Amino acid sequence: KAEYQQFVAVVQEKMTTISNSLVFFGLEINNIDDEIFKSYVNDEGLANYKHYLLDLRKYKPYQLIEEEEQMVSLKDQYGKNAFRKLYNELTSSWTFEIEIDGETKKMSGSQIRALRMHPDQDVRRRAMKMFFEKYQENELVIGNVFNNLFKDYFVENQNEDIQHPLHVEIWEMRSQMM
Repeated sequence: KAEYQQFVAVVQEKMTTISNSLVFFGLEINNIDDEIFKSYVNDEGLANYKHYLLDLRKYKPYQLIEEEEQMVSLKDQYGKNAFRKLYNELTSSWTFEIEIDGETKKMSGSQIRALRMHPDQDVRRRAMKMFFEKYQENELVIGNVFNNLFKDYFVENQNEDIQHPLHVEIWEMRSQMM
């Protein structure tokens, strides 16, 4: 597992480096005149990229200069992305032992959550109780992860319009955590 974690860390660092070298692309796309941009996104040759280009364009009012965008990317690697990684590694390491029909089964978090649909109400209740007890046992770490993610989000966006597309990030994060 340590080798895997080291590999993932190296890949994430390389992805950040690549991402930083490509920051100019989004900035240049967003500097294109609106009318010309519309003609590009409606061009059949760019049909496969239309969603990406339109999504990128949402950030136009909030984009920074290239050096600042690169700094934010680096900060995120060791800030909010590191907290997300911690949360994912912690919760994916959890295992649960539950008795079903007289047989003790060892399950992952996904498997134990899937028991919410089990026909036996007692199995559903015990499974969810186990699952949420694990969160309670780890409330210090999980609470700090959430607090830091939310603080990072609000610090980054405190001076921006409430309609900023990044506000969607909180709702996505919230739905992934539930």
